[in-house]
Amino acid sequence: MITNSIRWQIQLWHGVLLTIVVVFLLILVSYHEKEMLERVVDQELMGLTPTVLLFHFPHPDQRTGGRHRAPDFSANDLRRNPPEIHLSNRSPSEFYHIVWDDRGEVLAVSPSFPEYITRPGRGTVGWEYHYSDNGNRELIHRHPSGYIGMVGTSASNIRRQWLAFCYWIWGVGLVTLLVAWGVGWMLVNRSLTPLRRISATAKDIAEGDLSKRIETTRAHEELQELAGTLNQTFERLGLALTQQIRFTADASHELRTPLAVVLNECQWALDRERSLTEYREGFETCHSTAMHMSGLVEALMQLARIDAGQEKLKCVTVDLQAVLEECIEMLRAIIRSKHIAIESQLEAIFVKIDISKIQQVVINIVSNAASHSPENSVIKLSSKIDGNWAVIEILDEGSGIPENDLSQIFERFYQSGESRTEAGAGLGLAISKSIIELHGGSINAANEKGKGARFVIRLPL
Repeated sequence: MITNSIRWQIQLWHGVLLTIVVVFLLILVSYHEKEMLERVVDQELMGLTPTVLLFHFPHPDQRTGGRHRAPDFSANDLRRNPPEIHLSNRSPSEFYHIVWDDRGEVLAVSPSFPEYITRPGRGTVGWEYHYSDNGNRELIHRHPSGYIGMVGTSASNIRRQWLAFCYWIWGVGLVTLLVAWGVGWMLVNRSLTPLRRISATAKDIAEGDLSKRIETTRAHEELQELAGTLNQTFERLGLALTQQIRFTADASHELRTPLAVVLNECQWALDRERSLTEYREGFETCHSTAMHMSGLVEALMQLARIDAGQEKLKCVTVDLQAVLEECIEMLRAIIRSKHIAIESQLEAIFVKIDISKIQQVVINIVSNAASHSPENSVIKLSSKIDGNWAVIEILDEGSGIPENDLSQIFERFYQSGESRTEAGAGLGLAISKSIIELHGGSINAANEKGKGARFVIRLPL
């Protein structure tokens, strides 16, 4: 609907406001023009008074019988023409005048004077402009002597000029409005073009083209931030979908092998009668494989809970030193069997953590370090405070991590070339990274020159 269209709403508001402003200005200009025309006529009327009115008024020093008297005019001279008048843009014949004495007798009148006009009543001495009943513009002068003079002209000329001006100015205003509406429509369309590009890109992505991105070079400054945010969102969505596809494929691959082992063992046992020892060996193989599958499924479920935000942390404030010492105790049996020593340099640091989850991370990393360390080597475990962070470092003396694998070892199901023969599924470090990030921390891996791999865990104090 038009009312739901941003384009139409902007255009409508722009057009309505512009129309109101233009109409207001047109009314103001028209009124001003009418006032100007009236002022010109009024000045012309006032310019006539010295010759056609004051000429007939008595001088204050002329007194006859106690009354002001006008000069004596004969009957033939009653409608005489006024003295010569000079006007800029009008003929004197367009004006009329009349003078009454204090008894109401007509002293002088122009030939063009309308017959139906009567003598004005007494009023305030001075000048008075007004429109007569038939629309003429008139100037009345009431003299102190009681004489009254009137000068007037037809107002049709004023109306004609004013209407001509109104037709012209309102025509220009209408054309201006139409042009402004058209320019406004083009500007609105141009302003909304980036939004249409964003919409088209989002539609392409929704239809499956995850490589599409919004072009930000031509976007307006106000939309560049939006376009950048949407591009980041699309990037994360594409990465998440790619990871999901890869995760599903890798999980299927990891589960396919143990399932094949179980099916083969079952098929082997069902082919013919086997001895008790052979059946036992088959069951042991199936049990070992099922345990491996159970661990893999549990790891997948934990990752799924973390991804869905359903993995709840049971955080308590605890001394990190005690937690790490407990991890060392749980790892002693594994470490001792590999003839590897653990050196610890721990500080008393109080942090708010889920103890079991942090222990899971530390045990996983130390176990990996032990798997890749030679006999009679040392794994160093330390903790310290760095600003607002509690830092845990695990350093081994193995061969380190291949440089090509450093940026990928925390990805799910990723195994470096050296660890493909291991029994793990490549989920341990991915789970460790997710747990640390749930705590608001970070985990990084690097190679320590001449010493092996170094894992650094940072947890907020």
